[in-house]
Amino acid sequence: MTVVKEVGKCGLVAVLRDSSGAILIGVGRSLSSVFEVQMAENLAVLMGVSAAAEQGSMVLEVEIDSQLLARGCRQMSSLILLAW
Repeated sequence: MTVVKEVGKCGLVAVLRDSSGAILIGVGRSLSSVFEVQMAENLAVLMGVSAAAEQGSMVLEVEIDSQLLARGCRQMSSLILLAW
């Protein structure tokens, strides 16, 4: 994820790997808007999860460096398991 405020653009990237670490696909997107870093990270995770769902993945391990986003993902994961 890259935020470039000077040119008013934001780049999002997600890489999907299999259980051995081999790259399955990479997805990227350039947005014409600048988001706060937290929002851009949220969008990148959503983009990666969406790509995984399109590939038919049922189990995901999300790697992120934002503690706030990690906490939110764990809470959401617990809610999904409870609903299932």
